[in-house]
Amino acid sequence: MTTFAFKVGRDEACPDSLIKVRFNQGLAATRGGLYNDALRYWLDYLQLAENNQHDTPPDDLYTAYLAIGSIHFAFQDYESAVSFFRKGNELAMKNGQKSSQIRFLNNLVGTYAEMNEVASSDSCNEAMLRIAQDLNLPAFEHNYLFNKGYCARLRGNYPEALKYMRASLRKLQQDSVHNSPVYDYSEMYAIFESMGKLDSALYYLTQFEKLADKPFLQLDCYKGLMRVYTKLGDNKNSLLYQNLYFHLSDSVLNSRDFMQIRNSYLFNEKLKTQRHIEGLEENLLRSHIGIMLVSAVLILIIAVAVILLRQKRRLNSMNADLFERNRELVRLHDRLAEEWRSRKSPKPETEKESASELPAEEKSDDSDNKLRQDDLLARIIDFMESSDKFLNPEFSLAQLAKEMESNTKYVSQVINERTGNTFRSFINGYRIKVAQERMMDYKTWGQMTIKSIGESVGFKSPANFIAAFKKGTGMTPSVYLNFSKLKETGKDVKLESGLQEEEEDS
Repeated sequence: MTTFAFKVGRDEACPDSLIKVRFNQGLAATRGGLYNDALRYWLDYLQLAENNQHDTPPDDLYTAYLAIGSIHFAFQDYESAVSFFRKGNELAMKNGQKSSQIRFLNNLVGTYAEMNEVASSDSCNEAMLRIAQDLNLPAFEHNYLFNKGYCARLRGNYPEALKYMRASLRKLQQDSVHNSPVYDYSEMYAIFESMGKLDSALYYLTQFEKLADKPFLQLDCYKGLMRVYTKLGDNKNSLLYQNLYFHLSDSVLNSRDFMQIRNSYLFNEKLKTQRHIEGLEENLLRSHIGIMLVSAVLILIIAVAVILLRQKRRLNSMNADLFERNRELVRLHDRLAEEWRSRKSPKPETEKESASELPAEEKSDDSDNKLRQDDLLARIIDFMESSDKFLNPEFSLAQLAKEMESNTKYVSQVINERTGNTFRSFINGYRIKVAQERMMDYKTWGQMTIKSIGESVGFKSPANFIAAFKKGTGMTPSVYLNFSKLKETGKDVKLESGLQEEEEDS
């Protein structure tokens, strides 16, 4: 697995010039999990470093190449990741820095494996081991074993993958240099999940979650927990980790910003290449410069257009999968709600007091209190499923407590403790569900604006509706409505128009 755990030549560079400032900004953003910001700083640093090659420490360049390659890997842009890892490795070879070569080769192993280039992956792993042995660095034997297991899993050879990963863990326990088996746990759960051994996968996932201290590790962990709990039929935990995954993914892996930064860099690199060609040709073939420039620009435009088209198709496909998953979640919500409603007592007792106001003997009876909370939650869900009063923008906790013949403190406590949500998040979840159902009825609601749909389910502000909808579903209301149109009419989805409509509404 490619990581962001790169070695820095010194704690910080002296900020005596813009290039040093960019270096420090890149380090800070990377360590803080702000990967798009980090990518922007690192690419700017590289461009500045190329103009100050004699004043740029090689260790700083190694750090930049490792960071940029790792960020591209996290966004699954493996070709670009390989390019930056190889540039760094070539620079390390040129400078005779074998310890830095090891790190680039280690990252190339995982990247080539993800690209299914088995021969290149194995070659880099063996080269890494040879250099580590030459330098008498036994700690990297763990990396070698880990890489063997990682590649075996990607090839579908799970017995071999388990053999190497267990050997890697044993080596890790023997080696005092390494402190955390977090990456080994991440691979062990993936192997067991692929083998269908979900209990073992869940065990390693829980260990993984305890040690995942970086955003990209937490993303992998939440995604795995979401899948495994879904397969185990634990819908509550599946939804919990799905929400955690999408929330963190939105803040860490913003694909649109990444593509803008990446394409801007590619564009600048093309322009630099063109300027170099222009300078050479100016002294030799002045009469042909105009034609060459036009040709280069056309090629660049076509290349950028092809990249953007591919990314658009990929984004459309991802949104289509997310749309279907949300439809399934709505159905799952209905089933879970019906199950809770069935728990409601035929003659519910009035909860006039909060848990803190119960008599001492009732306070000590945790089982009875849990049953009381279950009954109240069941009645709340029954009310939310059978009434539309919560669609009123003015609907409040006090109104809900009145409907339940209880008090606000106890109702709030039950919602917080039993659903993990605040009252406002709980109500908004139901409003978003109603909005989804209405948008699926495209004939009735398809011609209405996003603002109107949001107001119809209780949101006063279009911006609040869009934010809540995206938080709850992982996609914007306009994109969701467009996919509903596609589902009902078979017409092509136009994401651009949906995004534009949201901007106008908000």
